[in-house]
Amino acid sequence: MHSLYWRIFLAFWVALALILVGTVTVAVSATAHRTDRPWVQRGQLYAQAARAFESGGPEALKSWLQSLPAEPLGRTFVVEPAGRELLGRPLPLSLSGARDAAAAPRRRAGGTSAGAIAPIGGALVLLAAGGGTYHVVIGPVRGSPRLFGELELQVCHLRCWRSPSG
Repeated sequence: MHSLYWRIFLAFWVALALILVGTVTVAVSATAHRTDRPWVQRGQLYAQAARAFESGGPEALKSWLQSLPAEPLGRTFVVEPAGRELLGRPLPLSLSGARDAAAAPRRRAGGTSAGAIAPIGGALVLLAAGGGTYHVVIGPVRGSPRLFGELELQVCHLRCWRSPSG
């Protein structure tokens, strides 16, 4: 085993085995936690909301919303045709379409326009028998929709800190 050839040969196969073990570990972990992903949970919640609305209309939709556990309930909103949230909660700033400060007091007061909903990934629109629409909106886990939001913030801060006009 003093030959350079055998050392390189053995190092290559050990590295290959480590890469294989790491890949299998990551794949098993990703499939085990697949239902924890926000987009999978969003699809499941949309399906449940549609079934509840089809079975009993707005009343069933409201009871479905109230029966949700605390985590999805905190980021799941149903906006009535009148523009108010079904449980009377204000929409978070990350889910409303108007991003300016002048529209913030109206939203915080509990009112919003149904046309101003702009969630990331879209909303489920349910059509009632009378022609009104109910928007089921499921907000993001975090306020920032960016993939590298924290990194972008750090780079921007560093760039602004180093600039002479500062």
